Amino acid sequence: MKVLACIEYDTQASSCTVQAWVDQPSLLPTMTVEEGLVVSGYFIAIATAAWGFRFLSRYLSPKT
Repeated sequence: MKVLACIEYDTQASSCTVQAWVDQPSLLPTMTVEEGLVVSGYFIAIATAAWGFRFLSRYLSPKT
């Protein structure tokens, strides 16, 4: 989606001197399907490692 943006701003007159239609910035960068799969793989690996540490800490901790 295109939005109207100020390209040059005149500070003395406090107004925009040049405007242009530019692509709207997004919160997340655009990525390919392969890059998305890699990122999701990292999330799954981190969650699995955290679950493993939690399991080991409960298994190895002394029972009171």
